[in-house]
Amino acid sequence: MEDLIPIINSLQDVFSTVGSDVISLPQIAVVGSQSSGKSSVLEAVVGRDFLPRGSGIVTRRPLILQLVHLDKAPEKGKPQEYGEFAHKPGEIFTDFNKINDEIIKETDRVTGSGRNVSKDPIRLKLWSANVLNLTLVDLPGLVKVAIDGQPASIVQDIHDMVKSFVDKPECLILAVTPANADIANSDALRLAREVDPKGDRTIGVITKIDIMDKGTNAREVLENRIYPLKLGYIGVVNRSQQAINTKMPMEKARQLEREFFENHRDYSDLADHCGTKYLTTVLNRLLMDHIRTSMPALRHKIQTMLEDKLKELEGYGSDPTHNNATLNAFILDVISKYLEIFNNYLNGRGCDGKEAKNAHGGRIATLFADKFNTKIDSLPGLNGVEIKSLYNQIKNHTGIAVPIFTPNDAYDHICAHIIDQFKEPSLAAIDDVVEILFDLHTEVKFMELDRFNVLDGAIRAVVDDCIRRCIPECRQFINDLIDAERSFINNKRPDFRGNERLFAHKAKNLRERPLPVRPPILDPCSISTLFGSSKNYTQHQGEELRELQVSAQDYFNIISEQIKDVIPKTIIHLIVQKSSDMLRPAMIKDVFNAADSLQLVQEDPSITKKRISCRQIVDALQRAQQILLDVRIAKF
Repeated sequence: MEDLIPIINSLQDVFSTVGSDVISLPQIAVVGSQSSGKSSVLEAVVGRDFLPRGSGIVTRRPLILQLVHLDKAPEKGKPQEYGEFAHKPGEIFTDFNKINDEIIKETDRVTGSGRNVSKDPIRLKLWSANVLNLTLVDLPGLVKVAIDGQPASIVQDIHDMVKSFVDKPECLILAVTPANADIANSDALRLAREVDPKGDRTIGVITKIDIMDKGTNAREVLENRIYPLKLGYIGVVNRSQQAINTKMPMEKARQLEREFFENHRDYSDLADHCGTKYLTTVLNRLLMDHIRTSMPALRHKIQTMLEDKLKELEGYGSDPTHNNATLNAFILDVISKYLEIFNNYLNGRGCDGKEAKNAHGGRIATLFADKFNTKIDSLPGLNGVEIKSLYNQIKNHTGIAVPIFTPNDAYDHICAHIIDQFKEPSLAAIDDVVEILFDLHTEVKFMELDRFNVLDGAIRAVVDDCIRRCIPECRQFINDLIDAERSFINNKRPDFRGNERLFAHKAKNLRERPLPVRPPILDPCSISTLFGSSKNYTQHQGEELRELQVSAQDYFNIISEQIKDVIPKTIIHLIVQKSSDMLRPAMIKDVFNAADSLQLVQEDPSITKKRISCRQIVDALQRAQQILLDVRIAKF
């Protein structure tokens, strides 16, 4: 069991290279107000003076303190006690005064020489035969007001920093509270309650018991009766300021502490459960138990994170600029991947090639089935056109001709005029499909495109050019198609019977019309045709005009169905399919064979930074996994 804490220390060392927030490890955080005596508690646990002291906020950066117990006497020439800072690997500190100086120096390096604080921790490992294996975090003391030279936010800044350490379930909380203050006002316990409301992972330490007012004692607190904690309370007696100033040895201080509890009438029966030695033993046991129960979850967390980070690292890829062969293969692979994803989207599949419920390409089919067809069906043709207006159109078109029936070219003119209505929605459908195509291409995203912005831009420029080059041909084809329908009104087509009905109606009117006694003499300058130049038309003319309107509308409806079939086919063929077929040759020409291909794969600096960071985390997780594997092999 004793090897558990060194294992966690090893994991902390591994993760310190990539940031302490990567994996939360079991540890004990020391929390207390600025004058609670928490630094004295830490020094008593270590048995050495090594922490900076002074007025105001002295601890301005978290200090992660790893205590390593030395079982055997050191070899000749080796130090009996020594320390090593993570920011100075390999440099051994045997003088604890120099450890003190280095803490101050490293604190000032990050925070400046003022009164600012930083959450960036200092990591110190101490080896000694006089300590038990422990991992403790000394945090800045909680304050209530900012003093001169401190930012106004210092109170909240320290609170948030301390809370960020203790709110992790893996962290045990050592809440230091002075006995000469009301326990209900304890800053440490108040903060601990915020993150550990049931008190399951909080242990209370009561300091300054020896300077309580006469007639008072801390017995009820130590017996866990006032503010209950699952792990209870332990009382300690720290060195006085005078003892610190006179450099009283720690061994002497511990002896006086032991005598205080053993001889005090209020605490003698509690003496075996008080004092720094007992506190250290309890912390060692609690931390080992906590590590043991946390180990399965820790293994799972490391394994899961490693799998995620390996996938992320794979997405960042390697540097493709190593040589020309690698570069060319990479660019060709990106082009192929782009086209594959786009074709999947276009053909109703997801980026992985599997069928998608909300397929991107289905938007084009929906456009024609709903929007385009609805527009065509809503075109009026001759519906709503008054007979008088139709009469005037034919009269204006026939000029001086004197047809017996409605002239064919006048009828064709009417049909051609209403066929023009198909142009606007047909040409608008081109714009709608082009917009959808651009949207589909915009949605083609993968890591390589994110890594290389210039390559991404070059590919999308080719896409833009290919699509736009197809538009004029398609517009011209549709214009020609509708103009062809206007140019020849095929009233002989088998699906059109309106012409037969109109001819039969004309013949009937002719049979019923009385013949003149002799042919009229026509004056070419003042001709009166069948539809005359008068403002009104006859009953027979009105009936004939209504039949013409019905016949032309029937023809319009037939062409309408034809348009709904032909226009989508035309746009799909000349815009969608043709532009898609153009993409690969164009990308090979303009991207793969580009003279400045090396410039295409100049990686975005932010991606390079992410890859390096991800690689470091992967390395750390793999080392951590190996450490835990070694533990299993050793049957720990």
